Amino acid sequence: MSLWLAGPLKTRLGRLSVQKINRRLVQLSRIMQIEYQCKPRPVTDYEHWKATEFRMLLLYTGHVVLSSILQQEVHDNYLLLSVAINILVNPVLCVQYSDFSNKLFVLFVEHFGQLYGTDRISYNVHALVHLSSETKRFGVLDNVSAFPFENFYAPQLVPAGTAEARISYGNSVCLSVCLSVCPSVRLSRPGGIPSPGEIETPGLHHMVAWSI
Repeated sequence: MSLWLAGPLKTRLGRLSVQKINRRLVQLSRIMQIEYQCKPRPVTDYEHWKATEFRMLLLYTGHVVLSSILQQEVHDNYLLLSVAINILVNPVLCVQYSDFSNKLFVLFVEHFGQLYGTDRISYNVHALVHLSSETKRFGVLDNVSAFPFENFYAPQLVPAGTAEARISYGNSVCLSVCLSVCPSVRLSRPGGIPSPGEIETPGLHHMVAWSI
């Protein structure tokens, strides 16, 4: 989403296009069925979207609100990902067309690099090429989904020998885990972020840096 709103100029949406997508999403929110947990919100609020809202755009509403607005090559890239994920969330299709979905993921990642630049291919983007093999092991994608837990993404108390370590934000699950298993860490910096000197466990520096 950020690449469409603030990415490379050749793929960035203009102001009028963004407004048109927002209008379509607002219109859909008025008729959205109760089976959907969240009603569509404007794409300009994407930084506040929940994971289920991105899922809904990818699997369902995007086919309606993005059509004829995105550039053709950008829309084609979106469709590669959407179709591949739609296959893996279907209990029947994920078995019959698992190999086909893998081909779509590979094409998506390659095309993604051509569109937005290879420097934009993050670990999460690359990891998509392994999803199909995971469904062969665990079944439909929802079997290993973390969506049911997103509502528990909240500030937590982390035991650290005493009740001193409090996480004042809920966006760093990895950091919370690190602190839970490493009672030697103390959070004395503003915002609860440990300095390197406060981390005594080898290898934990990288985990904390990644989680922040």
